Amino acid sequence: MGKIDSSKLNKKRTEAENDFDSLIKALKNERDWKVRAKAAKTLEKTGDARTVELLLQTLKKDKEGEGRETIIMVLGMIGRKAIEPLFKALKNEDRDIRAGAAEALGWRGNKKAVKPLLQSLKDKDSLVRAAAAEALGEIGDARAVKPLLKALKDESIKVQAEAEWALGMIEDKRAVEPLLQNLMDKHSDIRYEAAVSLGMIGDKRAVEPLLQALKDENSDVRAGAAEAFWSTKDKRAVKSLIKALKDKDDGVRGAAAIALGEIRDKRAVKPLIQALKDEESYARYGAAQGLGFIRDKRAVKPLIKALEDEDHEVRKSAIFALGKIGDKRAVEPLIPLIKGEDIEFREEAMDALGWIGNKRAVEPLLKALNQKDSSTRENAVWALGMINDKRVIETLLQALKDEDSGVRAGAAEALGFIRDKKAVEPLIQALKDEDSDVRKRASWAFVEIRDKRAVEPLKKALKDEDREVRKAASLALGLVGEKKGGRATHTGTKERR
Repeated sequence: MGKIDSSKLNKKRTEAENDFDSLIKALKNERDWKVRAKAAKTLEKTGDARTVELLLQTLKKDKEGEGRETIIMVLGMIGRKAIEPLFKALKNEDRDIRAGAAEALGWRGNKKAVKPLLQSLKDKDSLVRAAAAEALGEIGDARAVKPLLKALKDESIKVQAEAEWALGMIEDKRAVEPLLQNLMDKHSDIRYEAAVSLGMIGDKRAVEPLLQALKDENSDVRAGAAEAFWSTKDKRAVKSLIKALKDKDDGVRGAAAIALGEIRDKRAVKPLIQALKDEESYARYGAAQGLGFIRDKRAVKPLIKALEDEDHEVRKSAIFALGKIGDKRAVEPLIPLIKGEDIEFREEAMDALGWIGNKRAVEPLLKALNQKDSSTRENAVWALGMINDKRVIETLLQALKDEDSGVRAGAAEALGFIRDKKAVEPLIQALKDEDSDVRKRASWAFVEIRDKRAVEPLKKALKDEDREVRKAASLALGLVGEKKGGRATHTGTKERR
């Protein structure tokens, strides 16, 4: 055996770390999410113990903000290769690394992490205990309930609040009584998290105490109580929430508006239309969201007017709401938005036109496929699929060959919506695409199309390296050959609420 050249090994190591540095820089690119996504995917694919170690070391420099959150997300995405290094990192001497490892394990949602995280819930540092509590909530395993209930008495307010949130995520009824007690805690942060978590659990015992919390002296707590009804959707809250539309705090007004929408009670329509004129943008945003959830056609004209609101988020919310209501009167006001300079408006308007499903939008959407921006093209193909016009089949088949994987994936899904047999062979080819999302959406397309020519290719897809592709292929195989009788349960990536 020849002698190992240590200088060459060191050189390769330096080159690898330089590549890593450039990927981390790309991961923090604030201007272009696609640059961040590409870097994240590269790190995910190359993820090994060394990559995990380097990412964890980066957390020592990035103690807060989006950069830190993105690194934790990538650590979670890496998967099995990262689990053991992350377990090891839970015992690192640096608290930021321990906390980051805990958060990453929660992001991944692997139940194997429950026992190590329960140990971290006893860490000497409150930052780590809080991260462990949050991670246990993300995983949602009932084994964590008793230790989290104990953490409600932690000396740190941050840990107590994270434990409350985690108990809400787990949705275990054992947490209801302790959380109801915390609704009366002297610390407003504790009262707020208690309210939100009670909403997530959805126990009827919490309704009256939450209605009382809508009158709390602290505006954040009142907003938290309103947010609780986003989940509980209890009609007993309608009158109190309508009253909260006039609260002195705009956060409360906005949260109440969204809650009224989630409850979907027609009594709220007129007050929400009035709230579209609120002086604060968040309240107007909530009103538009709420009207979109209720889907009452009385809101169409006021929402069309809200397309001219001075606030960016309110305009986006109005577009969303018009799409959800699905009234054809919104088509003409929305079409100009897909030609505008603002990418977010273009994409939101395309989604809305897709939900409305009116064929007047087909030609403008076909023109949008000529845009350089790939996310715009992706939204256009999805909307064309939702409109379900046979004229667009050939265009969508061409989009299956687009240079951008997102566009190819959108085209595959859109062809599934239309269910035309011309798409079968091209979709079989798409099952071999280099991008896992394209393969997944092509598999989902056969949930809709159900053509026996897809059986053998779908069987091969059962061995795909990506778990989501395997799941979609398995479902499609189970349905291929059945008689057509309405759509399958899959409703696409932009599922209608």
